Amino acid sequence: FAFPLTVYLGALSILDSATKTASEDDAKFPYFTIWTAMAVVSLLLSIRNVDWPHVSTTVGIAIVTVQALLHWSVLEIPLQTVATLFIKRRSQARASREGLTVVLNYNLLAVSKADVDESMGNMYQAFMGNLDENVSAVLVSVTNDPALQKYLYEARDSYRERIYAELIKEGLCWAGAEKGPVDDGRRERIWEVYDKVDRNEFISVHLDRLCWRFAKEFMVLQRVSRVLRKCGQYQDLMLLSEGMDKAFTYTDKEFYGRAARPLESRSS
Repeated sequence: FAFPLTVYLGALSILDSATKTASEDDAKFPYFTIWTAMAVVSLLLSIRNVDWPHVSTTVGIAIVTVQALLHWSVLEIPLQTVATLFIKRRSQARASREGLTVVLNYNLLAVSKADVDESMGNMYQAFMGNLDENVSAVLVSVTNDPALQKYLYEARDSYRERIYAELIKEGLCWAGAEKGPVDDGRRERIWEVYDKVDRNEFISVHLDRLCWRFAKEFMVLQRVSRVLRKCGQYQDLMLLSEGMDKAFTYTDKEFYGRAARPLESRSS
């Protein structure tokens, strides 16, 4: 089945190429055509390689068929390598992010402070690299050690202060009150929203409130229910991103027994 499928796809590629303009031909690599041609050559060589006078027809056909399928599947590997040398990288269209809500979710079961530091550092980098109006970062912890739980919240507060300080500095640089670099992504997504606002008004009225709001989107949640798994956590985080912080799922005691969450309790 696989070999006839390749021949069919190759034939379609050849027929389709006849209707394309020169510019389209330059942008397309005849992937299936070459793949089919290579498979056909391998098939012919396999047929020639069989010692037909000393092999029954049934066995010979079986050998050729198996070899054809194996060659067909293996030939894709070198073909992909060659294709990467000829196919130009396409410029991807960018969709509007208007109305987009994103929660960057990290999950942690810490057994040491090093685990906390690594996870919080990774989440900080992801958050600052994707900072936008409707982007939050949430680390969901199932850490059991009370001391590590306390350390986790202390780390969260420390990163919030760091985020606030860095955004204040960057906002002042963007407004021209100080000199320093401004991240290109945040310039486009955050600061240029206030491009028509007077710079002095931006600094005195908007900057502090804006930076604290972003800093508070860097969150840690301690999971108190063992009934949730990944799907339930993601559901809670999606609802939380829409401002809904009360549980209404995983509450049925008939299904979840003692692990069921009280209705209208805090999510997670």
